[in-house]
Amino acid sequence: MSTRSGGGTSRAGTSRGRGYPAREPGECGRHVSPLRQPGYLRPGPSPGVSWVFLYSKGEQRCSCIFPTSWTPKTALIPVNRRCRCGRDSVISESGKPFNSAIATLPNHVGTHMDGPHHFNTVGLNFEELPDDLFGYEGDEVLLVDLPHRGDFREVIVKEDIEPYAEQLRGKRLLLLRTGFVRYKFTEPERYANEGVSLHPDFSRYLNEEFPDLVCIGMDFLSIASPTNDYGVEAHRWLLGNYNSHVICAIEDMPLDALADRRIKAITLGPLRIKGIDSSQICAMAWVE
Repeated sequence: MSTRSGGGTSRAGTSRGRGYPAREPGECGRHVSPLRQPGYLRPGPSPGVSWVFLYSKGEQRCSCIFPTSWTPKTALIPVNRRCRCGRDSVISESGKPFNSAIATLPNHVGTHMDGPHHFNTVGLNFEELPDDLFGYEGDEVLLVDLPHRGDFREVIVKEDIEPYAEQLRGKRLLLLRTGFVRYKFTEPERYANEGVSLHPDFSRYLNEEFPDLVCIGMDFLSIASPTNDYGVEAHRWLLGNYNSHVICAIEDMPLDALADRRIKAITLGPLRIKGIDSSQICAMAWVE
């Protein structure tokens, strides 16, 4: 008699045919993984303080969300790219003693950072970006809520951020929270094809008026949208095509976990691969 678990086959009551007791998910060898033990994952360093994720988790079995209606004028993302995830090794009696997988994905899927070379032919590649671009103390971050821009086909314009100009001065990271990410899995086609976007004048305003700003994050799919032709210039003004000021952009970044809590720090764990323009990040915030 045999049972199948996790893609591998093992004898009932044994593991890998070596006489060990059958293991439940989460066990390592014959010992329960400490990550599965009650109380192992402790809260933050003090009451009310914790880390929260600010990146897309569980991308629906690695299905990618891409626009499907780009016109030649706005064709920023090819529509024929797909994610692939599959097992490479599986623990089994006759196979290998470990599990592993292979994932193939475009570098602009999920929560990722657009680097300068994405639209700037002389811009830095992702692995060349300075380390301090991926970490921020709380007083270097400004979170701006724009709920009136959180619906289909909305465009964020300069006038949306002008009321926050004094608060933004001296900040290094700007987070735009519209609430549009709520449509990501409930209406994925519209999320991709009728998304919120940035107006070029908005990007230019940030570039020219806020010299300390080095990064922005947004809770919608992209700076660009198939619903208009603003995408190219909006990217260029951020990524240093017209002067030496570069503002990298984090796209598809859920921000609802921040709620109304105070931000103490934000980290952007980068997937640094040599020679590419942009890449995925694992964003986390320390909040209280």
